[in-house]
Amino acid sequence: MFLVSRYVLPHIFRSIARLPELVLVGALAWCFLGGELAEELHLSREMGALIAGVSLSTFPYALDVTAKVTSLRDFEDRDTPDRQEEDAGPKIVEARLPSSPCSSSVSA
Repeated sequence: MFLVSRYVLPHIFRSIARLPELVLVGALAWCFLGGELAEELHLSREMGALIAGVSLSTFPYALDVTAKVTSLRDFEDRDTPDRQEEDAGPKIVEARLPSSPCSSSVSA
């Protein structure tokens, strides 16, 4: 995995860097591949994905990938079961407008 991330991935990411969506798909594919490779070696998938993510962090596209993955993480975080219980009922929000100094001095 180290040799692939050192010598092969930079060439692949350089060629797909023209399309930002492909950079994200490539990064996710690399992490899934790392997870499956770790599973074949009788390690956890999480450990393989972590190692793949660390190897991606050295690329110049790391900030772009991080920004895109963060938005996916936040989108997925909204639909977790514990958040659904919080959002189950309607929430009443009382809005108050700031008082204007002119509104109290106006006489009819």
